[in-house]
Amino acid sequence: MVGTNQMRKLLSIFSGAGGLDLGFEMSGHFETLAAIEVQKEFHETLSTNKRNGYLAKAAVISADLRHLDPEEISRTYFPKGEVDGIIGGPPCETFSILGAQRGTSDPRGMLVYDFVRWVTAIKPVFCLMENVPPLEKLANGTVLQELIKELNENGYMVTVGVLNAASFGAPTKRTRFFILGCRHCRIEFPEVTHGGGSNGRFAVPFRTVSDAFAGLPPPSASEHAFPNWHRQVIHTPAVVRRFAALKPGQRDNIRKRTRIRMDAPSPAVFAGNLKGARTHIHPTEPRELTNRETARLQGFPDDYQFSGGRVAVCKQIANAVPVPLARALAERIAHTLNTRNRHA
Repeated sequence: MVGTNQMRKLLSIFSGAGGLDLGFEMSGHFETLAAIEVQKEFHETLSTNKRNGYLAKAAVISADLRHLDPEEISRTYFPKGEVDGIIGGPPCETFSILGAQRGTSDPRGMLVYDFVRWVTAIKPVFCLMENVPPLEKLANGTVLQELIKELNENGYMVTVGVLNAASFGAPTKRTRFFILGCRHCRIEFPEVTHGGGSNGRFAVPFRTVSDAFAGLPPPSASEHAFPNWHRQVIHTPAVVRRFAALKPGQRDNIRKRTRIRMDAPSPAVFAGNLKGARTHIHPTEPRELTNRETARLQGFPDDYQFSGGRVAVCKQIANAVPVPLARALAERIAHTLNTRNRHA
C-alpha cells in the first residue's frame, strides 16, 4: 500500500503533449514512469521536456499501443510494484462536434476501448480517461455504458462527467469529459474553486485572459526567442483591417475565429480536423494569438517546449487537458486515496 507521503506511479497512454501528466506531477503526488504516444511531433515534445526536467522519470515510448502488450509494459517499467494509475486521452476526432462524428465506425473511435483494455489488463488502483463531451451521448449513450460496464466488471467504481477548466483556475472555458475509476473506493470529482459574479459563492474569481498574458513580452520575429513559439503572426493588410474592426467577443466569419476579451476566460481553442487547429484573435491587437499565448491559456509554463511546425504545435496545445484542471483532478484523487489509506 502506498503511504501518504510517497509518490504514486503513473502509466500515461495516449499522452499527447503531456498536459494531463504535467498537472498530475505539479500536484506533488504523482510521477509518470512511462508515457506512450504514437504521433511524432507529440512524442518529440514529451522527449524534449523530459530533458528539461518535466516528466523526468518517464520512459517516453514512441509506439502504437494497439501493438504493445500491456502486461509487458507494466513488468518493464514498473518492476517494483503495481501501477498506481493509468491516465490518458484517446484521440477524439471522431467524437468531436467539429468532425464528422463517425464515432466507433471510424477505427480511431475504437481507441476508447483500447484505453479500457489496458486498464483491465494491468489493473491499476485508479484510471482517468479524458475525451470530448460528445462521447457521453455517442450512439445514444451505449458507448459510455459499455465502457463503464467493462470497468465495473473488473472491480472499478466509476465517476463520469464534464468539467469546465475555468472552474478550476484555468483562463479558458474548455470543457472535457472524464471517466474516473478506482478499485478501492469511489472518487468524486473536485469541488469547483473559481467562479464569476458577485454573489460570493466562490472565493476566487475566474482567471482571465489578462491574467494569462501578464508579463508576456511582445511576440518575436525570431524562432530562437524565449518563450518558445511566441512568434509574430503575419497577416495581410485586409485581414488586419478586418480583425481591427471586431469588438471583443465578435467573430470573424471568414476565418471562424473570435476576438477574445481581456476581462474573462477565453473560449476553448479547437484542435479542428487532422490537418489544422483553430486559435483566437488577440483582444487588443489585430492578429491571431501566438502558440505561446494559447499555451498560457491552457496553463503550460513558459519553459515547456513544443516540437513540430506551427500548425502541429497549435494542435498539440489545443488537444491538451488544461494543466490547472489536470492538477485539480490529481489533488482530489491523491486526497481520496490518502484518506482511505489512513483509515484502512
